[in-house]
Amino acid sequence: MSQRNNDSATPAADAHFHASRAAASRKKGFMGLAAAVVIAAGGYGTWYAVVDSRYVTTDNAYSAAEVAEVTPSVTGIVQTVNVVDTQWVKQGDVLVQLDDTDARLALAQAEALLGQSRRRVSSYMATDEGLAA
Repeated sequence: MSQRNNDSATPAADAHFHASRAAASRKKGFMGLAAAVVIAAGGYGTWYAVVDSRYVTTDNAYSAAEVAEVTPSVTGIVQTVNVVDTQWVKQGDVLVQLDDTDARLALAQAEALLGQSRRRVSSYMATDEGLAA
């Protein structure tokens, strides 16, 4: 019977011994994890202070560079574009050539209306002269 008591006492003692070892091991693991987090945070803070804080990045930025908006004074169909994006241009440079078909048609229509108006005025003058006689 004493052997039975001895056998039953041994696993409890072993369990107590292993539990204290497990607690110590767990404590070492958490300390190691805490040390790794502190080292990683310190490394990131140092990298940010030395390198990353010098640069600004964004997905949607506005630059106050010398850029001018080009707006047309006449509407029309674009025939050719003589410049490319970000190309330097000077005052007087031709940037875009418009198709002149619409302008030629408008000129022909204006000339036709002018001729019609001249004939109408001539008719009025002739009628006035006829009535005055």
